Amino acid sequence: MFSEKYGVNTMKAIFRSFLFLIILGYLFVIGCSNQSNKAKTASDATGNQKIMTLKDTIEDVLNEAMTRLRYGDKSGLYENEFSYLKDTTTFDDYLKTGQMQYASNDSLSHIDVNDVELFNHDSARVKVTVNFEGPSGKKHSLDDKITVYYHKGRWIKPTISVIKHELEYENMIHQAESAAAAEAQSK
Repeated sequence: MFSEKYGVNTMKAIFRSFLFLIILGYLFVIGCSNQSNKAKTASDATGNQKIMTLKDTIEDVLNEAMTRLRYGDKSGLYENEFSYLKDTTTFDDYLKTGQMQYASNDSLSHIDVNDVELFNHDSARVKVTVNFEGPSGKKHSLDDKITVYYHKGRWIKPTISVIKHELEYENMIHQAESAAAAEAQSK
């Protein structure tokens, strides 16, 4: 009945999309569970080893991007965008969007990650405290919730790209690769 109404090609496309999502989900589960269950080690500024938890890893990503921005380097934000944006927009064009503003050198001191709630092992809702220091040395903080994504082996916090467009982009790439593989097999 379904095939009569929608046709065999539509069923194949739906099946391929469904299979792709299952495989993608499986890879995220494996990748994220390995990252969250295994403690990573990293060297701090003094060269001492410390155990990196998921919370620490996300905190480091956020602080690196913000520190780089504070010193005038917007490439840290660009590195935290999804692939579809980086593959279709040069860094110079990214800067021209005007959606990223430099932080004052004396304003944002650091970001603390207070809690991480994983969603399907590919994204997380993160409770953060953003710490500021004013020119007079007065300190204040702001609590916020943000969403981060596990993408290409690392956690990212996109500024202007969105997950919906990334999933569409990845699906398009997968379909093109599948079509190329099918064509190569038919020869």
